[in-house]
Amino acid sequence: MNNWLIVTDEQLVVLNEINDQHSHAKCTALQTTDGIWVTSADKINNEYWTDWQEFLQSLTPFEGEPSFPVQSDV
Repeated sequence: MNNWLIVTDEQLVVLNEINDQHSHAKCTALQTTDGIWVTSADKINNEYWTDWQEFLQSLTPFEGEPSFPVQSDV
């Protein structure tokens, strides 16, 4: 089971600013069917995501398992 962190609209701005400083990786947030943005908590303490650690550790854990929209191949 994956753990998730909530990313508010204001935090999305900060996340995009951090992402803009890196060409090798982008930390993504996904929107749930309820309109909540989340990112994987598995990135915390992962060396690959070192430059995002302060940001990631400031996020609130998502309670439960998020539901994501189904994408159509049409």
